Amino acid sequence: MSGKLQASRNERDVNCFSKATPLLHTMNSKMALYILTHGVGLIAFALLTHRVTPGIAWVTLITGLAGGGLCALWGVLGLLGHRRRIGALLTLIPVCLVLITQAVSAWMVRSTGKSESLLLPTLITLMLVASVGMLMYVLHGNRPPEFYLPGTARREGSLSRGKDSHSDAGRHQSK
Repeated sequence: MSGKLQASRNERDVNCFSKATPLLHTMNSKMALYILTHGVGLIAFALLTHRVTPGIAWVTLITGLAGGGLCALWGVLGLLGHRRRIGALLTLIPVCLVLITQAVSAWMVRSTGKSESLLLPTLITLMLVASVGMLMYVLHGNRPPEFYLPGTARREGSLSRGKDSHSDAGRHQSK
């Protein structure tokens, strides 16, 4: 009985990783183009914030140039055939964290009345919103509908995993 269960598990693993199933962690050229565009936009906004306030937004400038450059690199690599999302994901997470701290501090300075211009906090907030949106797109974009189903329902009704379902593969049968 355990040999039969082991054979069923091996068959399921082979079916799960066959070429017929779309890989859920890959990106297509549309996503790569969006990542490239986001990188260029992040660089442009970073340069704009530095031009508006030359001595204040150094961290935003460095984050925008480094994060935007890396996003542009991941976008170009994606257009050339690199299909992993992890590089863009690991770039966007720290960019979002740094930008949220910069946005909060810019708005706090604005609320105390020390800064007269709304431009710097607004630009940093726009960079943050765009980066969070891109992060969500990299995490959830281009997923098949069955990706969002709970575990058992995904295995049983999945269109991308083949025609046979393994509803009893994880159950223990005792006599």
